[in-house]
Amino acid sequence: MNRTSVPRVLLDACVLVPQLLNDLLLRVAAEGCYHPLWSPEVLDELRRTLVGALAIPAERAAARVELMRAALPHASIDDYQGVMDDLHTDRKDRHVLAAAIRGGSSIIVTANLRHFPVAALEPFGVEARHPDEFLCECLDVDPDAVLIAVDTIVEHNRRPPTSRAELFLALDRSNQAPEFATRAYQQFVPDLPSMVIDESEPPPTDPRTPLGAAVLWLALIIEQTDDPRVDSLSVNPEKWKDRAHWAHILNDWRPSAGVLPHRTRQEISFVQLFASSGYTVRPVEPVLLPALWLQTRRGSDGYWRIAHLHTSRPREALRTPVVWPTADRQ
Repeated sequence: MNRTSVPRVLLDACVLVPQLLNDLLLRVAAEGCYHPLWSPEVLDELRRTLVGALAIPAERAAARVELMRAALPHASIDDYQGVMDDLHTDRKDRHVLAAAIRGGSSIIVTANLRHFPVAALEPFGVEARHPDEFLCECLDVDPDAVLIAVDTIVEHNRRPPTSRAELFLALDRSNQAPEFATRAYQQFVPDLPSMVIDESEPPPTDPRTPLGAAVLWLALIIEQTDDPRVDSLSVNPEKWKDRAHWAHILNDWRPSAGVLPHRTRQEISFVQLFASSGYTVRPVEPVLLPALWLQTRRGSDGYWRIAHLHTSRPREALRTPVVWPTADRQ
């Protein structure tokens, strides 16, 4: 696959059933990485699977299929039945290969690779690709287009995944595209700190830095101290008055050694917290490791203070951050 010749790609029903994978594949297509194709039988199989296997109401399943048809009216391939008799794939999937041949497709994206043996596809110049492999190819050819597709999804989602990290985590956990998830995470979320603080070195506690303010504030919270510095280190001291509550929540969390600055506002930065039984050095495994985020803000006096505790990586634009649900209960 190369960017100078955009391929025509037949999407099998099995890769269109998972909502996130469906969305990602079609968003990547919308950015010009490939021309998507399907047949009426593929869409009918999609609808039946949504209703029969996933128990999605029939009207919702039909609406989803119709939305795909309306968004991509030129994706449907018809008049391919005459090709089917000469094919040697699994009988139930011959319509997929037939539509690919009739549509001039060189690639079939499917999770059922064993149904499409090389010997049956090769005479027609067609290859079967797993969606994980196909998305990795798209990432290699045009990473900017893939990033736009990812960001478009997270910006439109009202429920998780609402960040790049959450999207890649979902693809990895579902095993729909684990290699793509790992590579894209490393490429598009490069600003994650690489280690937690080593107990052999004194942690920074200078509140004139975001990390120093976070380390000092966290230590005082966990100790459940009445030290007045807790209030002075907080944007809204009332939010953190229940010391026992916050000590219980944060007792096993430790700050990372790095800071993520806000993209456009220099007075806001984020410190990531990792679950840990103590201060230990360990590499971050971003697709697997849970984390919290402390949002810090710099005051006019030059000191940084804790503003919020986030349960997931803040969005790049920080328009609607996901904040710890009990943080504003006071």
